[in-house]
Amino acid sequence: MAEKTDNGELPHTVDFLLNIIPTSVFSAFAENALLQVLFFAVLFGLALAKIGSKAQVVVSLIDQASAAPPHWSCRHVRRKYHQSVPGQ
Repeated sequence: MAEKTDNGELPHTVDFLLNIIPTSVFSAFAENALLQVLFFAVLFGLALAKIGSKAQVVVSLIDQASAAPPHWSCRHVRRKYHQSVPGQ
């Protein structure tokens, strides 16, 4: 923790703003850097909005990928768990 805060000192504004920009999208996700992931998500959303109707295919793909399949519902998982545990 001391390494990230320089022994208790807060980062300067410029350092803070520069640290928002990820080195890569994958590193931001891998390092669990929420602010960097959010920065990328905002830029990605702005790019999709700027493209307009041509981005509909990408938006549709993201919607389909983010929707949970019906077989992963909580009710189904609980039912499968109770079936697999003896005495339940």
